[in-house]
Amino acid sequence: MLAVGLPAWTQAGGATETGHPPAAPHGLDAAHAAGPAVEPGDLGDAVILDVDQSDVYTRGHVPGATWVCRSRLEDRIAALVPDRARSVVVTCGDGAASTLAAATLRELGYAARVLAGGTRAWDAAGQPLELGATRLADTPDDLVPKPYERGRAAMEAYLAWEEALDNEGTSPVPLIPGEARP
Repeated sequence: MLAVGLPAWTQAGGATETGHPPAAPHGLDAAHAAGPAVEPGDLGDAVILDVDQSDVYTRGHVPGATWVCRSRLEDRIAALVPDRARSVVVTCGDGAASTLAAATLRELGYAARVLAGGTRAWDAAGQPLELGATRLADTPDDLVPKPYERGRAAMEAYLAWEEALDNEGTSPVPLIPGEARP
């Protein structure tokens, strides 16, 4: 117990943390404890699967990695890795989603490991990154483009829709700019 409180602690040079710690996905700690990991480096002849968002994969991934949408991994894995005994390394940006994905694959009988620390750790270890949508095993429909990503006309239509919301006080029909009214 601090006899004089937090201000005295910090004034004496004691370390403090601010903010809220990031919430870990349910089951992450158990998946870390149960599953084998491989450090960045030579991955041998393993099938490398990247389960990050498609845009993150495109900006840089482990060379040779195949992207698959995490939400459809269970549906796609048999076509990607027909031999369950074949070594599989799963990765994502920070290693969280890939840890859970590797645990799922092990439950399905695959020899799956996770890349420790994910693609960021791979990059930090000085390993090369491959850029672009080089190996897509799934449709990259996991992200909805924002109006400004679809061009100026789409952005202006969206802003007009927003102004109409403010002016009318209710949602105008149609709700999606550019669609015909019923």
